Amino acid sequence: MTLNDDHTLLGISDTRHVTDDMIHVRRACVLLAEQTHYNLSLFSHRLEAELFDQPPFVEAVRQLATRRARSQIRILISDASEIRLHGHQLVNLAQRLTSNVHIRKVGDEYREEAANFLLGDDAGYLYLPDWRDIRHAQINFNDRLRVRQLNDRFKEMWEHSRPDPALRQLNL
Repeated sequence: MTLNDDHTLLGISDTRHVTDDMIHVRRACVLLAEQTHYNLSLFSHRLEAELFDQPPFVEAVRQLATRRARSQIRILISDASEIRLHGHQLVNLAQRLTSNVHIRKVGDEYREEAANFLLGDDAGYLYLPDWRDIRHAQINFNDRLRVRQLNDRFKEMWEHSRPDPALRQLNL
């Protein structure tokens, strides 16, 4: 599978990609974030650095947060231990852009959730069935039904989440 411009237009390209390639998964993360206009939602167990602590992705999130006053970036994590040890550019960004970028820790009932996912507006998604392994990563830039299903799950987890005081106080 290759991600080319014909199959990566948010809200237009409805091709479902499945990949095991880290480069394609990273590129999909960046492309989703770059094309999102209002709402970017991310559920990630450890905010995996190999995907979400990469300069192009962080810059795309920063652009989204600063380009539109009503943009909303919501990030849910299960485990902040790696972030506390090594830092993370997205956490730094959230500390600076507190009105648009929010990071919360999921409630205990969701800590064992296997999947990770990134949602762009109401159209595109990246779905990792198991956060420990990028195999079988699913990407689609225009599957509103699947995004609605994942967004419902995200909203449920968000309602049972809380800010992690340790992340707000990190000096990165």
